[in-house]
Amino acid sequence: MLAIKYYLNKKAQGIVEYALLLAFVVGIAMMLSSSNLGGSLHYLFDDVAFVLEGESDTTYVEYFTDWKRKRTAELENVSNRRRLDADQKALAFIASQFLDATPARVKELMGKYSNDWGQDWLNKNINSNYNIVDSEGWSEVLVPLSYKQSNIDDNGYVWLEAKHNIATVNALTENGAKTLENQTSFTNAWGENHTGDKKSVSLDRLFYSNDMVNHDGVAANDRTIALQVHYNGTGPDATVDQVRISARTGTGEQAIKHNANSKALSNLDLTVSGTKDNPVYKVN
Repeated sequence: MLAIKYYLNKKAQGIVEYALLLAFVVGIAMMLSSSNLGGSLHYLFDDVAFVLEGESDTTYVEYFTDWKRKRTAELENVSNRRRLDADQKALAFIASQFLDATPARVKELMGKYSNDWGQDWLNKNINSNYNIVDSEGWSEVLVPLSYKQSNIDDNGYVWLEAKHNIATVNALTENGAKTLENQTSFTNAWGENHTGDKKSVSLDRLFYSNDMVNHDGVAANDRTIALQVHYNGTGPDATVDQVRISARTGTGEQAIKHNANSKALSNLDLTVSGTKDNPVYKVN
């Protein structure tokens, strides 16, 4: 028994040593090809350590507490792999709220999470056909969160598209986000005052990975979280057994209409299954 334990310990040690050696070799290659040597090595070893740790059991809320007020330069000092992990957890959490839901419950959730302009659309579609729109049991596109991110380094706030979006933010962050509803003026995270159109806002970041902070070198503006639910049958007693959810460029309306300006961001297009209490996800 001791021999087996010793063998397993040595084997695990060998795996770690091999991974570190691989990181060192790749790091040398990056040093030869990159002008940002220190940053490249920092991110490389951070990513290797993240892989060696296995699947992270850190919750989204823990990420949110640590990173919600970081400026972009500070956030970029954190490995994007870790920030992407946080964003995937956030999407999986939103999707999990719909698992096991009946069509009536889906309608209720979208009444809570959706922006106001979607209510007539929701009432028409969910009442008439339980929101199933294809032969494989998938629904139309639903939008539980849509927002415009100003330059958070300068302004420190995110404009939510409508007041219902705050319910999504509060659920996601366990009421940890500082949100203001229907404000014509407010003070941002850095004590600066804003006066303008009536808005509902979050004073904290909502997502953290590179494509959610910027995309193709341009600061993130319109961002939409869109999803489709899959029912295990038809009729009022059918329940949701899968959710496809993605973080997208463009507005909520563009996402619903499959507009060309709306596209899923890399590694932020997930299929979530399991149960509400124990969701599992995979990247599409």
